[in-house]
Amino acid sequence: MWFGDLYRPQKDSNHGNPEYMQRISQKPMKHVVCAQLSDCDSNHHVTHTAYVKYAQDCAFHAVQQNAFRSYSGDISRYSIKTIGILYIGEILAGDFITIEAWEDELQSGKLNFIMLKTDRDVCHCYLEYYLGTKSNL
Repeated sequence: MWFGDLYRPQKDSNHGNPEYMQRISQKPMKHVVCAQLSDCDSNHHVTHTAYVKYAQDCAFHAVQQNAFRSYSGDISRYSIKTIGILYIGEILAGDFITIEAWEDELQSGKLNFIMLKTDRDVCHCYLEYYLGTKSNL
């Protein structure tokens, strides 16, 4: 089986049209965060922007640990090209989230993330960066 077939988004017959990422066989980089009240709405649900923030924080730590071969230094210096996200479950204030991250082997500049709460997928996300130039901000 090709590497791309292992984690390419697949249609899930139980959930209609949404596409889910398949986990890769090699060990992904892992990062744990605790959802803060400041990341939540008035119902204590994590807002959609916090999911992207968690992915960016994970990417930052991964680059600092040299986990991604295409990135170096501060990943916030790379401009984001595309964000893709699929919300599967909810995250509440105080929940601990494990984020699995890996660099896409088929698409240069793309990082994939699966967020889990108590070993259950709650979000699948990717961030695609421009690799050619870094921001001067």
